[in-house]
Amino acid sequence: MPATVPGCVHTDLLAAGLIPDPYLNANELEVARVGRQDWTYTLDLPAHGSEHERTDLVFDGLDTVATVTLGGTELGTTRTMHRRHRFDATGLTGELTVRFTSACTEAERVRGLVGERPNAYPEPFQYLRKTASSFGWDRGPTLPTAGIWKPARLEHWSVARLAETRAGQGRAVLRGAVLNRPVPPKS
Repeated sequence: MPATVPGCVHTDLLAAGLIPDPYLNANELEVARVGRQDWTYTLDLPAHGSEHERTDLVFDGLDTVATVTLGGTELGTTRTMHRRHRFDATGLTGELTVRFTSACTEAERVRGLVGERPNAYPEPFQYLRKTASSFGWDRGPTLPTAGIWKPARLEHWSVARLAETRAGQGRAVLRGAVLNRPVPPKS
């Protein structure tokens, strides 16, 4: 099934006509199974020859628990949707696979390990670094989705790279005195 990146499994399934719109009628209940399944994204990544020393595979957002492999080599795993993930893909080619574990299944597994924690809702949202409202809220449906929800890319570089830049300001302390006296008129 084709997938859109950035996107998520719910929007891809909806676009393919495989699920009804979860925001209409009682369709939220009909699509509940989507959040309880594991999902896999694949792409054949052709050779990306480069004159640079290093190639990084960068995901600006993976939602949420995922294992990333390229050409059969595991590049790494993720457990948060709230940060960028960077993997060394130097010299690798072939099938890129991003396998997502169900957020519901993983949250329930963690709950079993650490025990119950305070929660006003039945879904175990507090056990993962994932947007809590995706597990449902008083104002929205329960749609714990998965997917490559922000852009992904290959970055090539050599010797060094600037990982981040940030502008800041310091605090200056001015010392002085103010005299409160009349200024004599000019003559």
